[in-house]
Amino acid sequence: MEKILIIEDEQHLRENLEYLMTDEGYQVVTAKDGEEGMQCLAQEPFDLVITDIMMGNVGGFAVLEYIVTHMFDTLVIFITGFASTESTIAALRQGVYDYIAKPFDIDTLLIAVKRALEKLRLQRELKTRASKSGFDC
Repeated sequence: MEKILIIEDEQHLRENLEYLMTDEGYQVVTAKDGEEGMQCLAQEPFDLVITDIMMGNVGGFAVLEYIVTHMFDTLVIFITGFASTESTIAALRQGVYDYIAKPFDIDTLLIAVKRALEKLRLQRELKTRASKSGFDC
């Protein structure tokens, strides 16, 4: 079962996303801000992180930097109410998998989650096959 960390400072949205992802069959952990989210990341691995960008002292870009540096098998989807071309480009350059503006359609988010987890599954399968055949990727 895939494990998702949701980092969102809006309690109502965080709870709705948790319910939605749990209902889709994912194991879900939530955090109320980037600081709490990074504590969760330091304690256990996640397949996917869905995070807001603008949150208190530690925002989504700091979370993304931590993940890119320390967790090579974790993908990140940004959700934000402050979407701009500049922040989208910056996020993609820093390694975010997808970028979704609030308010968003639930189906759009579910498709992004499924695509991200499928990509991760295929990367892991390729890595496993390469190591069995003696190749390093």
